[in-house]
Amino acid sequence: MKYFLFAAALPLTACNQGMGDAENADQKQECPVVDSRDWSAKIDAKQDPDAPRLLVRGVIDLPTPDWRAQLRETHSDRAMPPGVHFAIDFTPPEGPVAQVVTSRHLTHVSHAADHGYRSITIHCGDQALAELTDIPTME
Repeated sequence: MKYFLFAAALPLTACNQGMGDAENADQKQECPVVDSRDWSAKIDAKQDPDAPRLLVRGVIDLPTPDWRAQLRETHSDRAMPPGVHFAIDFTPPEGPVAQVVTSRHLTHVSHAADHGYRSITIHCGDQALAELTDIPTME
């Protein structure tokens, strides 16, 4: 009898966990960006050659004016030089807002790797908005 109850409960538990994962996947994949453009990246070693900075910039269009967006470095691959991946974190507007496509300029500044970068990829949800492969060093 104990085996029967365990066997009956197991599929229900598995279904319940799967539904939560599907909901999380849908939330992760949502991308409110209508359009993106003007992505660039450079390594700035002018101000301090001993501590170069990586600057990543771009413009995104969002469906309403009150969205907040921020670039966040997520991970780099193990190639040499590495490819670095960024995600855009969003905070949606609260309450009713005008339905007007609005541009947001995004900038990320961080410590740069000494050996440069092979590529920089900007992700929004499950899609890649841009892949930058020309990352000059400004000295």
